[in-house]
Amino acid sequence: MVTNDGVIASSYLVATQNELPLPAHDQTKNPSAEVIEQRMKYILEQLNRFMGVNTYHVLSDPTGTYIGHIDCWGKFLDDHTVLIAEPDNEKIKIGLNHIATQFKEWEFHVFRVKCQDIYLPQVAPPDNATTAAYTNSLILNDHVYVPIVGPPHEDHDRNALAVYQSALPHHTIVGIPAKYDTPWLGTDALHCRTHEVPREVVDNWLRSRAPQ
Repeated sequence: MVTNDGVIASSYLVATQNELPLPAHDQTKNPSAEVIEQRMKYILEQLNRFMGVNTYHVLSDPTGTYIGHIDCWGKFLDDHTVLIAEPDNEKIKIGLNHIATQFKEWEFHVFRVKCQDIYLPQVAPPDNATTAAYTNSLILNDHVYVPIVGPPHEDHDRNALAVYQSALPHHTIVGIPAKYDTPWLGTDALHCRTHEVPREVVDNWLRSRAPQ
């Protein structure tokens, strides 16, 4: 996730899945801590070069899930505000509490949103695949689209929407329920399944479709 003023945050996944531009015989499938550090330095250099990023907060993913995506438990809401999940699982909660404290030390306004335990497709039956990563939302112009679960988690849903409204009082907050056969998951929700398109790109496309 990234702000407009050049601050970026991610888990270490970007360094474990992206190699340095070296010959194949110099690559490794099990990078050491030193190699991870070298990769992170290179990634920051490239982000600065192409995107103007000047600060990179690298965080250890405390959830222990297969995906390692930060938007499953954290999201920048604006340049100085971040939303961090607050799960029931005590071990994961300790890790996310620590991350929330770090962001406060970095002078961010920190909001927390209570969420259900993250659904793990490897160990849970499909009928339990009804959790939502409320942080995995889509901010589009002045609207925020938040994945919600529905029964029996209405209290969690209402609380999540209220947290967004408190954090972004000038935005319209919209809860988006999932389809029964494709529920939101703790590792795969609304932001993961969508992507913003710049207004200029949309306008250009519409103009190209207009009768000549």
